[in-house]
Amino acid sequence: MADQGTQSAQDGSPSSSDPSQSSSAPDKTIPSTTNQNNSSTDASLRFSTNMAEQAQKWAKIQQKTFTNWCNDNLKAAGIAVRDLSTDLEDGIILIKLVEALSGRKVGRYHKKVKNKPQKLENVAKALKAIAQDTVQLVNIGNEDIVNGNLKLILGLIWRLILTYQIKVKADSSDKNKASAKQLMMTWIQSIMPGCQVRNLNKDWNNGIPLCALVDHIKPGVCPQWTRLDPRNRLSNARLGMDIAEEQLGIPQVLSPEDLISPELDDLSMLTYLSYFTSTEDSPGYQEVLKFVNSHLSSESKVKNFSVDWKDGKALYTFVNAIYPGAARPPPPDPSPEQLINLGAEHKLGIKPLFNAKSLAKADAVDEFPLLTYLTMFRNCKSMVDHLQECSIQGPGIVKASKNQFAEFIIHLTNDLDGKNVVVKAYSNNVQASVNLNDNRKGKVFVSFLPTVAGEWTIDVLYQKNHFPGSPFIIVVKGESKSVTAAGDGLSKACLGRSAFFLVHTVGQGELGVVVHNPEGKSVDCMTSQQGNEHQVHYTPSKTGIHSIAVEWDRAAITGSPFEVNVCNVDMITAEGNGLRQGNINSPCKFTVNVPEEAGKGVLDINVYSDVDQQTVPIKISNDSMQYHVDFTPTVVSDHIIHISYDGFSISKLPFVCRIDQPIDSHKCYFDPIPPKRILTNEDLCLTINTRQSGRATLTASIFDLNNQKTVLPADITASNEEGKQNITFDGKALTPGRYKATIQWDRLDIHGSPFEFTVLDFGSVHATCKNSLDRPHLANDIIDIELVADETFTPGDFTAVATLSQLSIPLTIVNDDKVKSQFRIQFCPSKCDDYTIEVRSYGTHVRNSPLAFKVIDPSKVIIDEIIGKVINCKTIIPIRTQQSGSGKLDVTIFDSSNNECEYIMEEAGPVHMATFIPKKIDSYYLTVNYSGYNIIDKKPFEVDYPTDASECKANGSGLAYALVNHENSISIDTSHAGQGALKIDMHGVHEQPKLNLKESENKKYILSYLAKQPGAYLLNIKWSGNHIPGSPFKINVEQGGIGKIYSYGRGLREGHFGDPAEFTVNTIGAGPGKLKVQVLGPHTEADHHVQDQKDGSFLIQYFPQEIGKHQIFVSYNDQSIQGSPFTSRITRPPNAGKVSVEGPGLHSNILDGFIGQFSVDTRTAGPGVLRVRIYGPKGAFAVNMARNAEIERLIDVRYNPTEIGHYKIDIKWSDVHIPGSPFDIWIVSSENELKKLQ
Repeated sequence: MADQGTQSAQDGSPSSSDPSQSSSAPDKTIPSTTNQNNSSTDASLRFSTNMAEQAQKWAKIQQKTFTNWCNDNLKAAGIAVRDLSTDLEDGIILIKLVEALSGRKVGRYHKKVKNKPQKLENVAKALKAIAQDTVQLVNIGNEDIVNGNLKLILGLIWRLILTYQIKVKADSSDKNKASAKQLMMTWIQSIMPGCQVRNLNKDWNNGIPLCALVDHIKPGVCPQWTRLDPRNRLSNARLGMDIAEEQLGIPQVLSPEDLISPELDDLSMLTYLSYFTSTEDSPGYQEVLKFVNSHLSSESKVKNFSVDWKDGKALYTFVNAIYPGAARPPPPDPSPEQLINLGAEHKLGIKPLFNAKSLAKADAVDEFPLLTYLTMFRNCKSMVDHLQECSIQGPGIVKASKNQFAEFIIHLTNDLDGKNVVVKAYSNNVQASVNLNDNRKGKVFVSFLPTVAGEWTIDVLYQKNHFPGSPFIIVVKGESKSVTAAGDGLSKACLGRSAFFLVHTVGQGELGVVVHNPEGKSVDCMTSQQGNEHQVHYTPSKTGIHSIAVEWDRAAITGSPFEVNVCNVDMITAEGNGLRQGNINSPCKFTVNVPEEAGKGVLDINVYSDVDQQTVPIKISNDSMQYHVDFTPTVVSDHIIHISYDGFSISKLPFVCRIDQPIDSHKCYFDPIPPKRILTNEDLCLTINTRQSGRATLTASIFDLNNQKTVLPADITASNEEGKQNITFDGKALTPGRYKATIQWDRLDIHGSPFEFTVLDFGSVHATCKNSLDRPHLANDIIDIELVADETFTPGDFTAVATLSQLSIPLTIVNDDKVKSQFRIQFCPSKCDDYTIEVRSYGTHVRNSPLAFKVIDPSKVIIDEIIGKVINCKTIIPIRTQQSGSGKLDVTIFDSSNNECEYIMEEAGPVHMATFIPKKIDSYYLTVNYSGYNIIDKKPFEVDYPTDASECKANGSGLAYALVNHENSISIDTSHAGQGALKIDMHGVHEQPKLNLKESENKKYILSYLAKQPGAYLLNIKWSGNHIPGSPFKINVEQGGIGKIYSYGRGLREGHFGDPAEFTVNTIGAGPGKLKVQVLGPHTEADHHVQDQKDGSFLIQYFPQEIGKHQIFVSYNDQSIQGSPFTSRITRPPNAGKVSVEGPGLHSNILDGFIGQFSVDTRTAGPGVLRVRIYGPKGAFAVNMARNAEIERLIDVRYNPTEIGHYKIDIKWSDVHIPGSPFDIWIVSSENELKKLQ
């Protein structure tokens, strides 16, 4: 029952905890002063202040809880409330909340609110929808919500929680109806009777009741609640709330910190606890439903606490199940209200929480009051108390004997009715009959008859509740008559065959078994034991009646002695064609002979089809010792025939009778159709299908039409396919000519018989190729084949097929116009491949067949550009033959003196590479021959020193900056660039300055120029037609001055710790002066060195000894140059050895399906610059690099090769090769070429 001291007003009327009705804290008592005379104005002020502070604290808790409750219901709408006083003013969130709670739309409303009238309309629409669900709206209108009256808004939210969450509606007509607080307290106290919970605030502050609640609803999730320390309030609260959320799905609309707060208010706690019972899926709801249904039969079980209870039957049934007889007997044809009003208060002391009328309403059943009311029954102790006062006496609950009645007496209290007593007596699967006699004076006399010995269980119940001491376990003593024997060996046996039976004993004793034959002589028997079961074996040696005596402890068991009939099935025989074969729909007959020596017995015959397992009816007639049996099969299949005598089969295996179709030669046919022509010495092979023609003999013969005589008979064998037979005529006995073959089934011609065929003379037939096959044949040239035969052949007697790779091409055979009995085959191969032409006559190769040859196309041999052509270096001549067929490649290389050069021929897939090293500068000549066909004859090429423009270097201030009318100079070094020639030109917008180039020493030059007009100029410097590094150079020609000084170099921007950094300051445009440099690190000044380049520029080196930003100050004649001070970022040096790379694009593979991608991991390599260059068969190759979107400093590299050949991949980190670089890969065209590389 709910604590009467904590009851609030009826939910339909204002209460102290309704935020819309009072601003004071609920259930917060104020201690009164005992001495009124000592009270003062200051004391009253302090008291009022404390009360206001308390009210403010519980109001904040309530506002947070109500906000969380709103957001929990708004999750599906994807919106949330942050401040109840402002977020509801436009009505949109309130409408979404009402729609989520009611499950229906409110209609059209303003979704983009622009002014206050639209806000008022939205809120009014929401309030109207709420009122339609009979939600009481007390003193609140749309103006209050739009104006943000928090007190009234909290009151509105509480009404929504009460109606939609707790599901308790106001009903002034129901005087019994309890408030939501009363209901929750009653449910809590009923489900946790051991916990002292008297209110919805202070008693929950230590968190232990919440842990107890979740463990009561789902036992085992928080078993430690009894051991929790009440001083650990916050950890206890968090434990209970976390388990409730994870295990039971209870959202934390109330925080653990608020739960332990002394200012916790009833409505916040009530809102949180309501989640345990609010819906049919709630854990508390399901727990009570499970409790209720455990007391109802399967047909009476309920699914909810609303519509299933309206007719009152479920409630009446439940009360009687809890306490039989507690509910008053109903009148005839009772109404729902009458059934509900029968009540249980007078015996169980349970007070209804609603009236019968409200429960019987079809559309107004509140689930929570009913759920709470039913929960109160779980702690009803009246039934248990009454049963504890009862007693059971008598010997029947202590011991008993088999087949003797056992008795005892049940003494009842006055309130218990004997008709509700249930007694069950059973042992394993044996149930004893029980007699009950109620004398109506508090005594029930019980007797039962145990029929087996052993341990018995006696259940004594009042309805479903055990009496004290129940169930009782007793031992029933046995007797010799309890021993039983069973098995076929006790009634029948077969001469010479082992028979057996089982004897089941009880308790301790000795088993005795004696078997006598008809002559009274004993028969040996063997006994084995396992527990109380004994297995007895014996083998009779005489037919007739045998006697078996079975004793237990020298007393005969029930049924002993047993008479056994022994027969001799070995004397019984069966004969007749019906045991072996027959035709469908025709009687099959056989006879069973049963002589006198077989003894007495019953003959049993069973026939069934092996296909459908259907039993076939039989007819039996007997004549003396013979039984004549016939049956008519209706399906084609093997029929199984079981013959037994007195239950024993007369044979080890059943008889099998094969049933076929009736004999019909017209249903016997060739499969496939026989040939009309065969070759000499070729066997004539025929296959005959006999499936539908019944069972008969197949015969075959051949008649020689030329010589008018019969040839030797055929060899007939069974085919691997069921229902077919093979016929073979020896081809050696058939000379060329015409023949007639006759095939008969049961001496009648089969379908298609007789038939005529011709034997062709195959020995004279041969094929000859008129083309030479000693060397490969050229593509698109005709292959001419001559086929010679005699007059018996026609083109239709031959087939010709050209085969290449996996392709077969049928060829046409035509008559030779010039020679009789001669044929021609012409074929023009267009594809380079290995060919085979097969010429056959009726599947057999003619002489010289098959003809094999190669087809090549020398015109498709491709000589790529010669690589190298540098003295003392490898010179590679790539030759591709993948499109020219399989031929022999011959290469000759000789110099201008006609001396042949040695070379090495290597294969890289489809590419042949002739490699040699020229020892002198000279003109060389190349000759290429492919299978005897010249491809190139004396193709000249030159060998010279290597030329490399990238080895040229140009220096000097004149490369970037120059002064008007001042001679500017540039030094050019080509000493390491090989043989070549310089080509230089310079032009600007207005003029082309005059250039003067002088060679200062071997392959080193000084270039000077003088520009008369200021402006931008381009200077092109080429070596053997290729730009040297940096060319074309952009040169600015300006008037002189301090502003013309400029600086450049990486050291102005960045550098590495421990490595010298450098930059250049060009002062050529400023005239003479003094340069001053200072480099300041984060903490110390860095050492530096200035070197005069003697060309108007200075090279500055500084040596950073710490990591971080360095400031570089540069002045000329005590004036800062442009850009000073410069900021340089000093970092740790890059480490190319820490760069790793992986991916399929780094490995040789086949072009078709090649994946040109790999990834470069620079995460541990320090700062640096990644450069990737790929060189293919035709030079540099396009590369695509991109940062990986998921992993920092991982660069994905892609390239798309379209040519087969050699590829080189250079990967550098800050100009240093990473491990494994450069990578060499080959891209080939086939799997075989890839295997050769590997």
